[in-house]
Amino acid sequence: MIAGAGPAGLALAEPLARRGYDVLVCERNARIGEPVRTSGGSWPDDLRRLGLPDRLWHPITTLSFRSRRSRAVVEWGGPVGCALDVTGTWRYLADRARAAGATVETGTLARMPRTGLLTLRGPEGSREVSCRLAVDATGTPSLLARTAGIHPGFQRVGVGYERELSAPRFPQHEAMILVGGVAPAGYAWAFPRGGTRVRVGVGVIQPDVDDNPRALYEPVADALAEPLRGARTLELHTGRIPSAEPPGRLTADGLMVVGDSAAQSNPLLGEGIRHVIEAAWRAAPIAARALERPGVVPRERLRRWERTGRRSRGRAWPLALRANHYVARLDDDGWDRAVELIGRLPAEVITPVLRGDLLSLPFLLATLRTGPRLGWRVARPFALGGH
Repeated sequence: MIAGAGPAGLALAEPLARRGYDVLVCERNARIGEPVRTSGGSWPDDLRRLGLPDRLWHPITTLSFRSRRSRAVVEWGGPVGCALDVTGTWRYLADRARAAGATVETGTLARMPRTGLLTLRGPEGSREVSCRLAVDATGTPSLLARTAGIHPGFQRVGVGYERELSAPRFPQHEAMILVGGVAPAGYAWAFPRGGTRVRVGVGVIQPDVDDNPRALYEPVADALAEPLRGARTLELHTGRIPSAEPPGRLTADGLMVVGDSAAQSNPLLGEGIRHVIEAAWRAAPIAARALERPGVVPRERLRRWERTGRRSRGRAWPLALRANHYVARLDDDGWDRAVELIGRLPAEVITPVLRGDLLSLPFLLATLRTGPRLGWRVARPFALGGH
């Protein structure tokens, strides 16, 4: 049984069902992909590699940064970035899981009172089901992991508030990032979605700051007043993502933790969709192998996931978290300097930072080519992050 029909849970359900296992995915919300919990910024090349069709995203060719006094523009010259149709993507993954033989239930909250037993509460009441292996893919709440004592939950999280707008004047080729005073210990964004749609939001890291991102939205909208002239609100979105050290454990008897429940997203910018899908794919053969023998799966058979689950974050994950702590402490002057630096750097340096490819050879070589002074300024957040 998989708790959570987000990208991690659904991406895991399909390969397990194809192997012939009875797979039940329980989603607490009434509809797959609603409400939207993420802005959906991603990268087309990676999404294609994951088998997602082009119709599920809107291409972005330009990325601009704004602080109080500085501006910078990254011109990709082609669709390097994108904004994902989150609801459409979740439903596409759900359709694939169902076609493979999985059952997907909505409006069903899963709890795990003890090993091998789940309580499912849905529209028609509660029921208990036996389960040889449960998967916590509930995201930041980590509902099953906390109950099982795998980890106590995340004390440091990114919290976001977003509105999807119809904004006829917004440039549909350009994504915008706002940093500094409008988003203390975080950033604001505007991601075009195609047609006249654009997602405008703000995220902060709590408890680094006490600000409610909902209260910060209007200053962000004011800062984007010109491209948002005549806009009207279509949807409201909120979300949370871990911005903390990963849990020390990822398994217990009859339970494994995958996706944001395991802090497998990129902590620098809070981008996680492609990461958690990849993590789920790595978890699938481990879960399948553990299920080959009868009975509730003991933790010993899941030991490989303790290693593989950590590696799925990537070798650069600790560096990204270090930089996350660094930039969360920047004041307005610091952000002005950071955006000025971005304006001086080539896309070959900026793009890998945004993607989290901090240890890739192309990034390291491109950074070295900028010279020692600029190279150190790029490396500084990753070298001096800390808490």
